[in-house]
Amino acid sequence: MTVLGIELTRSRIGASILTYIALCSGFLGLMCILASTTVESTETSGHLWWKETTANADAGSERFGWFLAALIFLGIAAACGYWALRISTQAGRLRKYPPILKGVESMPVQRVADIAGVRVSTAYRDLRTLISSGTVDEFYIDNGSGTIVNKSYVPERSQKAVVECPGCGTRNEVIIGIPKSCKSCGEPVALRFSNDT
Repeated sequence: MTVLGIELTRSRIGASILTYIALCSGFLGLMCILASTTVESTETSGHLWWKETTANADAGSERFGWFLAALIFLGIAAACGYWALRISTQAGRLRKYPPILKGVESMPVQRVADIAGVRVSTAYRDLRTLISSGTVDEFYIDNGSGTIVNKSYVPERSQKAVVECPGCGTRNEVIIGIPKSCKSCGEPVALRFSNDT
């Protein structure tokens, strides 16, 4: 099973649990509303044969308690329903991105958002989620140019340089503009420009 499949399964389970909680809370809230409308108190006086019963229509404190419980349960139901819906829609959105990025070397995030039918800010957030979860770990987002780039992508005009690792001192060959990790210690190495002339 792929990483995306595992994430979607977790999302589906989480949404199912929240939906179940929302339904149970909603049912309890409705039962509390029914209880608050049917609360009636009675007073009985007298003896066994001369019993007299009177009904009090005003049982305000009991009604208030049931009504408050109904509001709490319905609030829980609304919150759980909202989060279940949000998780479900995010899982559906995340499913769109891997096919869009398949075989792509570099693509503007704006274009990815247009294809997926979402706002650019949503596309950025979703792509970061997919990258951090390892679903599309072969990509990174270049915030400077607003593009998502395949890590194995080599630009048409590329320059190579040898850079010394700041962690262990090993010399690494890097292509300018492409992130790389040190071949010895794994620390990220970057080409640094110095103004010493």
